[in-house]
Amino acid sequence: MKNKQKGSAKLLFISFIVLFFFYGGYYFYSQNNKNLSSLAVSQASKNIVGTWQRVSDSSDIIIYSNDYSFKKTQKGKFIDSGIWKISPTLIGTVYEELDNGVYLSEISSMGLTPTFFIVLDISSDTLDLSYIDQGNTISYKRIN
Repeated sequence: MKNKQKGSAKLLFISFIVLFFFYGGYYFYSQNNKNLSSLAVSQASKNIVGTWQRVSDSSDIIIYSNDYSFKKTQKGKFIDSGIWKISPTLIGTVYEELDNGVYLSEISSMGLTPTFFIVLDISSDTLDLSYIDQGNTISYKRIN
């Protein structure tokens, strides 16, 4: 009987240790992931400012400004304008269940439905976005 109690106590202790390391590892991972997302969002918000030309259609231009406004033109004609935001989540939208990442939201001043993108790549000369509603990738190159 005494050996059974020792075995049960030992099993309980090992289970506690495993749970402790599992939870601690998850907590560290989630905190580290939040920090990486925050850094990525901050860097993306800096990198996106400028004038971008769509790779598949050179007449499609979008300008993201420091004041968080954007302006879209096609063939030199005004198409849309509004405000943009880069964030690590889409809480408060229909996409709030998506994991932390780098997301671009565009809210049109023309009353159009907001547009949401996953930022796949953003550097000094490349911007690749995945349009969440359709899943297609849109690639831009910086022209200014």
